[in-house]
Amino acid sequence: MSSFNMQMEYKKTGFLVVYVSGSLDSDHYLELEEKVLDAIGEGLQTLVFDIAGLSYISSMGISALLKVKKAVEELHGKFMLVNPQPQVRKVFEIVKALPFETIFRNIEEADAYLSKIQRDETEKGK
Repeated sequence: MSSFNMQMEYKKTGFLVVYVSGSLDSDHYLELEEKVLDAIGEGLQTLVFDIAGLSYISSMGISALLKVKKAVEELHGKFMLVNPQPQVRKVFEIVKALPFETIFRNIEEADAYLSKIQRDETEKGK
């Protein structure tokens, strides 16, 4: 059985970071899916998966992330992946499962993206 670890941390109201490490495969995708779906709810603005420690992802792992992404978007929240290792990033590029703008090299890049969205919305309102 492969190793898998997941921790969730609310950085502030409406902003949840999920840290994932090991292998997100057929042995572990349900754990991720169930725990994260139970944790999200009304008021969620942003869900960030920090996957710096993720060394492997299977099709079932991708499916679980897509299910979570759909739930977040139904709540009108943002879904992002940060810190992918090269082999995991390559899988996402090959399967084109997630839009490129939801995958960031680090949390700073994700924060810059969110700041830009907020500035653009503020400018629209003027």
